[in-house]
Amino acid sequence: MQLFFSRICTKIVILSLLLGISAATALELRPKQQSSSEGYYTLRWEDSGKEITTLEMSPSSDFGTIETQYNVVGMSQISVTGYTNGQYYFRLVDSNGVAVGNPASVTVEHRSLEQALQLFGVGCLLFLILVSILLFGPRQKN
Repeated sequence: MQLFFSRICTKIVILSLLLGISAATALELRPKQQSSSEGYYTLRWEDSGKEITTLEMSPSSDFGTIETQYNVVGMSQISVTGYTNGQYYFRLVDSNGVAVGNPASVTVEHRSLEQALQLFGVGCLLFLILVSILLFGPRQKN
C-alpha cells in the first residue's frame, strides 16, 4: 500500500515538472496562522522572482486600514515584535503596489501577570536551591 502511494506521488511530481507547474510560483507567506504569547514572531516567504518591496500589517483581514509597512526589499523573512494583544494580518506587496501571495494571520495573547509572577517565583526558588547546594553541600576533603 505504501509503495502504491509512493509511486503515485512520484508520478504527480514528474507530471507537474513536465507541465511546468512549480510550488515556487505561488508566493506563500508563512506562517499562515500563528499565535504568540511573547508578542514576537517571524514571517518567512520564498523568492518567487517578483520584486517584493513591502510587508503590510492590518488589524482586519480585508486590509482596509494599513497600520504598518515594513521595507523588505531583498529579504526573505522578518522578525516582528512589540504588538499588544489582538489579531494582526500581514501581506506582501510588490513594487507596483499589488498584493502577492497569501496573507498571514498572527494572534498575540500575552501571558497574564499572575502567570508571569508564578514563573518568576519558581525560577527564584530553583536558583536559591542551587545556591544552597553549592554553598552548603557535602564537601570532600583531600
